[in-house]
Order: sequence, then structure tokens, then C-alpha cells
Amino acid sequence: MTEFSPAFSVQRDGATAKDLLLFDLQRSRVAVNAALQGVAGGAAERLVRPGGWSIREVVLHLVVRDRVRIEEFDSALAGAPVSWAAIDHAAMASVNEAHLQPLRGLSWDEAVRLLHTTRAQLLERIASVPAEPDHVWTDQHAFGAMLGKLSPHDRIHADQIKTARIQG
Repeated sequence: MTEFSPAFSVQRDGATAKDLLLFDLQRSRVAVNAALQGVAGGAAERLVRPGGWSIREVVLHLVVRDRVRIEEFDSALAGAPVSWAAIDHAAMASVNEAHLQPLRGLSWDEAVRLLHTTRAQLLERIASVPAEPDHVWTDQHAFGAMLGKLSPHDRIHADQIKTARIQG
């Protein structure tokens, strides 16, 4: 009988907490990019759910959340809680809308380009941080918690985009 081996177990063996976090960020963004594959300008205006954002707006939202992490990078690394740590869902929706508003005029192609460049900037900043001390990369530290929530967030929106495309 063949023994089951978890996905990417070879890559995970001996990896630091930083390596694991970076790996997860890459994998979750691959899910977003796969969900976006083949979406053209007109289809990008399809709502992900009734009364919700369009696919293009979701992409811009992902840009915004990466930008906010870049803005709060140094303070979170120093251990300060992120600005959205203690706000409720309604307040978060208001914050998201305020950040999204200046980007709403971007075209689909501009939004996708910004998605890629902003994530690249964030990954570059993350790569510049030493792997030690290890606890900085865990959800017990403001920095690790801030970055650790990004992959599940990406996957939620990737699933919303896929669902909108299927139901469209």
C-alpha cells in the first residue's frame, strides 16, 4: 500500500515559519490568478453575488488589502496591532469602501496589472525580513497574524470569482 504524503511535503520539510508563510501566500495567489484566467473586460463587471462587488472590484479589493499591509508593515513587524484588528464587519465594510473608491475608475486590465505589481511589492518587503526570530512569523505576533490572514482572504475571493463565472 502506498503511503499518503501531504501536498508539497518535500517543500515543507525543514522550512522556516517565514518559508511556510511565503509558500502559502504564493499558493493562494495562484488560486486567485486561476480564477481570473480568461476573464475579459465585460465579464469582469459580473457581480460575485447579488448586491456585491463585481469581479473587477474584488480584484481592486485584493489590491487594497495588499496595499494596507504594505502601509502597516513596519508597525506590525514592531508588534503593533493592525488598524483593522478590532473593528466589526460593518466598520470593515466601510473601511474597504473608502480604500476602494479611488480605484473604481481603473479598467479591467489596469486592475489586474495592479493586482500583480502590488503583490510583488508586498512579497519583496516580506522577503527582506529575516526568518528569525521565528515567533514574528506566527499568528501570536501582529506581523505573522497580519500576513497569515491574507492567504485565506485570497482563497475566499478566488472562490467567489469562480462561482460568479460558473453562475454567470
